[in-house]
Amino acid sequence: MQHLNRRTHMILTLLRMSLRIILAASLVLLGGSCLGSEAPTSLWEVKSEHTTIHLLGSIHVLSEEDHPLPESMENAFNDAESVVFELDFDKMESDATQNIIMSKALCTQGDTFQSMLSEDTYDFVKTELNELAPGMISQLNFFEPWFVALYISEIKREKLGFKSEYGVDNHFFEKAKDSGKETIAFETVEFQIDLYDQLSGAHQEELILNTMRELDLIEDDLETMIEAWRDGDTSTLEDVVTEGSEDYPNVHAKFVTDRNFMWLSQIEEFLEDEKQYLVVVGAGHMVGPDGLVALLQDKGYSVEQL
Repeated sequence: MQHLNRRTHMILTLLRMSLRIILAASLVLLGGSCLGSEAPTSLWEVKSEHTTIHLLGSIHVLSEEDHPLPESMENAFNDAESVVFELDFDKMESDATQNIIMSKALCTQGDTFQSMLSEDTYDFVKTELNELAPGMISQLNFFEPWFVALYISEIKREKLGFKSEYGVDNHFFEKAKDSGKETIAFETVEFQIDLYDQLSGAHQEELILNTMRELDLIEDDLETMIEAWRDGDTSTLEDVVTEGSEDYPNVHAKFVTDRNFMWLSQIEEFLEDEKQYLVVVGAGHMVGPDGLVALLQDKGYSVEQL
């Protein structure tokens, strides 16, 4: 179990992903060449009569080759007095957080991973997982399907060479700490874990089933996603976020829309302040009619993509 504990902070990266991860556990963001500073990016400037803040759509997992990040993003960080993230990353590393994850991820008494799935689904997962990580299925049998799905996705991503330590949010969190900037978290780790832990048994089975079906598609899917992020291609980003939302409207609302509205009220408070803020959250939360950009525009704020 020790190697599982070492990976729990990595799994939290997946807890910050968009609906695609929730439904198919395949939105793990890959990268290639670096962004040019003159290209449009997933960065927006929001102005009020009091201040200017920046919204930065984050890619949570990148490769070392994806750095340095665009100059416009670095400039937005340099201008900010406070930097806002989905989570406090330092707390993700604590023993208390790992204990919370394990308490939520472990099956309740009498249940196992196998017993929570249909026989056909379990046999399929076992066969596929034995190809990816031989012998791993027995070590995961006391964990709920949502955790196993995220864990398997993390294994696959690691095999492809992409890590959370190179992600946009982790990059700026570490810079904020080093420079002494104030950091603010929208949510707690437990809140995000509960989003998954409260999924119905049927949704958890769908999640693990789709995870295994689409493991081989991760690289191609994510090359499309990372390119859209590089180019500030909001249309493609929106397509990724809304994929499956019609089939799972309640899940989409819980993981995406409801959180956007919760964050909106806090962002409006920032816009009433005279300080400059940089808000760094998943790129999927920026786009679409219920994305933060549209919600702020609907409120009458000036929003410009940089």
